[in-house]
Amino acid sequence: MIDVFRMMLHFTLSTLFSGKKSYSIVVGKLNTAKLANFMEVDMFVLVSCSENSLIDSSEFYKPVITPYELELACNTDR
Repeated sequence: MIDVFRMMLHFTLSTLFSGKKSYSIVVGKLNTAKLANFMEVDMFVLVSCSENSLIDSSEFYKPVITPYELELACNTDR
């Protein structure tokens, strides 16, 4: 569990340093209706166990990306 908190802190700092805002949202099983409540959010990063990490993001109104994709987007050294 401590690794998840460390990862969340890393993502929060990465988005902050890239000039973006980040919000942490905790939900149970991910579905379209839950994420539709956050229309002001541009994209979602799915941080979960490996069994739940594969989703069809075409179902959602906004992109759902992986932590790796967020790291690539925020890291200016790459």
